[in-house]
Amino acid sequence: MALRFPNSQRKNIKVLIVGGGLRSDTSGFIQIYDPTSNEWNVHFKIDIKNTNFSSVIFENNLFIFGGYVGFHCMDTVYSFNLLTKTTNELASMKENKESSTAIVVDGHIFVMGGWNGSNSLKTVEVFYPTKNKWKNAASMKTARCDHVSVVYNKEIYVLGGRDNKDSFNSVEVYNVKSKKWKIVNPMNSKRSRFAAVVVNDSIYCIGGSENYSPIDNVERFDIRSNIWTEVMSLPIKECANAAIYNGEKIICFGGMKSSSVFEYDPANDKWKIVGEMPINRTSCNAFITSDL
Repeated sequence: MALRFPNSQRKNIKVLIVGGGLRSDTSGFIQIYDPTSNEWNVHFKIDIKNTNFSSVIFENNLFIFGGYVGFHCMDTVYSFNLLTKTTNELASMKENKESSTAIVVDGHIFVMGGWNGSNSLKTVEVFYPTKNKWKNAASMKTARCDHVSVVYNKEIYVLGGRDNKDSFNSVEVYNVKSKKWKIVNPMNSKRSRFAAVVVNDSIYCIGGSENYSPIDNVERFDIRSNIWTEVMSLPIKECANAAIYNGEKIICFGGMKSSSVFEYDPANDKWKIVGEMPINRTSCNAFITSDL
């Protein structure tokens, strides 16, 4: 299910912005955004050179998986403690990859797909943080990179992405209990390098690119009915963006074209620009936190 915050807690929510995508100078640069005051603060810098990595936050640790350094795909894994600000290098993944996605379910971290330097991947690796060990899970039905992944009711939804040539509109779902993948209705638009968030019983897919051309299209997937519906488009065509849902609004950050911060109201189906990022962050990661 989507994160839900009481009205009193929403004032304490902060957004952690990590990574810089194509920019090595911002790859380990972490900023904190306060949606209430629309203020930015430099929080800390991780001493890594990886870009285009996937990442998750789990138990006050930021985990960083793969990416590339000097155009070489990496298998490296790091954890950064958000409280002590210390970095540890952990057991490497089984494959070198960038442009993958990472999701936490029941204390396990699933890293899905990606690009190995020559081809997109359908493989799924599972990391056990308490044991610092990796295992393989069932592979996806489609090899893909530059896709997105979200969790709803402990099922992992993998959406869009691309292979060596084309963008996809396909969507597949992994059931953690049955350990099997299934196909659900595809998106109306083909897209890769986009943002997606879960809002109640829906998934919103925001912007992205179709075969390397940015799009402004936004569509909503009703999980219960398995139906896609187009909603209000982004104010501009944008790809390589990130987004979070704070329990009330969707907040969308950065991308290839703009440093603007966009806010979407699902109740009224309206976007507006609410601010600017101090540094344009292409292919960054965005996380909600109330602890920093």
